[in-house]
Amino acid sequence: MNNPIKKVLLGEEPKLPLVTFVLIVILLAVFAAECMLGLDPTSRMVRPTVRTLVLMGGSSWYTTVGNQEWYRLVSAPFLHLDAPHLLFNLVVLYFAAAPLERLLGQAWLLAIYTTTALGGSTMSLATNAPYFLSIGASGAIMGLFAAGLICTYRLPPGTDRTEMRTTALLMLIAGLAPALLPQDLIAIIGLMDVAAHLGGALSGAAVGAAIIAYWSGDKPMPEIEAGAKFVAATGIAAMLGTATLIAGAYVQAWQAATH
Repeated sequence: MNNPIKKVLLGEEPKLPLVTFVLIVILLAVFAAECMLGLDPTSRMVRPTVRTLVLMGGSSWYTTVGNQEWYRLVSAPFLHLDAPHLLFNLVVLYFAAAPLERLLGQAWLLAIYTTTALGGSTMSLATNAPYFLSIGASGAIMGLFAAGLICTYRLPPGTDRTEMRTTALLMLIAGLAPALLPQDLIAIIGLMDVAAHLGGALSGAAVGAAIIAYWSGDKPMPEIEAGAKFVAATGIAAMLGTATLIAGAYVQAWQAATH
């Protein structure tokens, strides 16, 4: 008997992972803005300065809670420290998002990304030192892998399920294992925001469990798609509103720096 879920995943009904590519383009565009619009010149490795990252929406306890600028929870996951940081995340994002988009559909992918990006930012804000500046898409990416791992339980046994599970497990272990290291050592080896990884993974697992609970075995895609579309639309609105706020803050900073 044909399995409708397996048909979608295997590509018998091929679908271009459009949302995945859109997310990649957005992250590239944001990084280009960091480099070209920053108040300070970038350094080697195409690395924007801390002042630029704060101005563009980086999140810390002081900037987000202290200044009541909650939009930073949305903006921080779209910023990156330097070119290697961005390129690594783009590659991993593709391997996390493209299979999930084919399996769950565009609305669910964007809903998961929105939820896990916020989950990562929130966990980082709640557990990191007040001065720690949180940036990067890795929290959301960990969330995609966690949601994908849970959703593989709706797939029939076989190579595709095994490959998807193996990839997700390896990436989750790599992203979460540093939590066992001392915080000082984590900072030394690369300013890794393990708290954001954990927050993204936990929120992704929660969304994945909700999807499984409402996904009938005879359906090629999860139900309650209306809910996914609502979350996705809310995420898009939040991103647009955040971009407007950051643009306003940038204009004010630029005027102050040039007068």
